[in-house]
Amino acid sequence: MSKRSAETIFRHVSELIRAAETGLRLEAATEIWANELTGKLRDKLLKLELLTGSTKSSTDADKLLEPFLQRFIDNMVDAAANTKKNYLQTKQWLTAFLGDTTRLVDITPADLDRWHRHMKSEGLALSNRNKHIQRARKFFQSAVDDRLLSESPAAKLTQERQPKGMRVDRSRQFFVDPTLTERVLKGLPDGDITLTFVLARFVGMRRCELYAARWDWIDWERCRLLIDSPKTGYRECPMFEAEPYLREACDNAPQKSGKIIRHFSDAASMTTLMRKHIERVVGKGNSWPKTLQQLRSTRRTELEELYPNHAINEWLGHDGKTAEAHYLQVTPEHWERAKENAANGAESSLKSEEPPEQERRGNTGGNIRAISQAFAAFEAQKNPVFLATDSSKTLGKSHEVPRRGVEPIQNHCVLMVF
Repeated sequence: MSKRSAETIFRHVSELIRAAETGLRLEAATEIWANELTGKLRDKLLKLELLTGSTKSSTDADKLLEPFLQRFIDNMVDAAANTKKNYLQTKQWLTAFLGDTTRLVDITPADLDRWHRHMKSEGLALSNRNKHIQRARKFFQSAVDDRLLSESPAAKLTQERQPKGMRVDRSRQFFVDPTLTERVLKGLPDGDITLTFVLARFVGMRRCELYAARWDWIDWERCRLLIDSPKTGYRECPMFEAEPYLREACDNAPQKSGKIIRHFSDAASMTTLMRKHIERVVGKGNSWPKTLQQLRSTRRTELEELYPNHAINEWLGHDGKTAEAHYLQVTPEHWERAKENAANGAESSLKSEEPPEQERRGNTGGNIRAISQAFAAFEAQKNPVFLATDSSKTLGKSHEVPRRGVEPIQNHCVLMVF
C-alpha cells in the first residue's frame, strides 16, 4: 500500500470515529468513500460500528442501476403520468445497455458515451436521443446528491445539435393547412373524435389537456376556454374556430358540466382512434406523424402571423423560445410569398433604375443652392449678426457667430452651410 493510500484511509477513518462520537453527519467525501468500500476493510469497520446508516454496502439494492432508477421514478410524486412514462423509457434504454445489476460506481463516462452511440445505431430520432440524455443526466446527478457517487458519469454527456445549430429534428414537422383541415373534418365521425381534432387544431391543446376539458370551463360570452394543464397549470385560451363545433356538441351533451371528451378511458386511446380515422380519410401514406403535436404546431404557426408573441404564449401555455424550437414552421405559403416578393422587388428595381434629373447632375448647385439661400435668410431674421449675407457665394464655408453684449466668454459656434 502506498503512503498516499494509507493517509487517505487514516483521514476517513478518523472522520468516521469523530462522527460516531459526536453523532454528527459524516463529511461528504468520507461518506462517499465509505459507500464505495468493499472487502475486509469494510467488514472491520462494521465490526467496530463505525459505519452509520448513511453508509451502506456497495452491493445494497439502491446502489445498483435498476433499483436506483426505479426509486428515483417512484419518488416523482408531483410528476404527471406521462412524464413518469418517459423516465421509464429512459430507464429501459439504460438498463438494457448497461445491465440491471451494474453498480453505480462502476459506470464511467465512456460507458454512457457508448450508450449514446448505441441509441443512434438503433435508429432512435435525434429529439428522442436528446430527451434520454437529459433524463440520464438527472438520474446520475441525483446519485451525486445522495452521496452515492463522488461525481456524475453523465456530466460530459451533451445533447446533439443539428448542422444549423438546432437540437430539434424538424424533418417530421407537418403543416395541416386549412384545405386539409376541412377535408379531415368532413370525413371524421361526429362526437368525441371530431371534438378531439377541433380542440387540438383550433385551440392547440395538448393530449393531457384534452382529456381533462369540461363543459363548465367554457365562458361562452367571452368565447374563452379554461384549460387545466399538468405541465403549466390553469390558463385561458380563445376558442377561435372551435366555437361553433363546441356549441353544437354542448347542445347535444347529456350533461352540461361533465367532460367534453367522454367516451374514452384515457387520452392515449382517444388519440390513437383519431389517428386511425385520419388515415382512413387521407390515406395511410398521407397521414402525418405525431398527430396532436403537429396540430398544435400548426395552430402556433398560424397565430404567430396574427397576434403578439406574449399573447400567444399565454394562450397556448409555452414561451417563445419553446415555440421556436418545437412548434413554429416555415410553411409552403411562406416560401411562395417570398418568391412573389422577390419577383416584385426585381420589377420595382428595374422601374427605378433611371435616376431623377437632379441626381444625374450631381451636387453642383441647383436645388441645393436654393435651399442654402433660404436657410441663410431664415437665420438672418433670427440673428442680425449672422454673417452669411450671400450664401450662394459662401456655400460650404464656415461662419463664426461672435459673442454679444456682456455675456460670459464662450467657445465660438461654428456653423456649416450646405
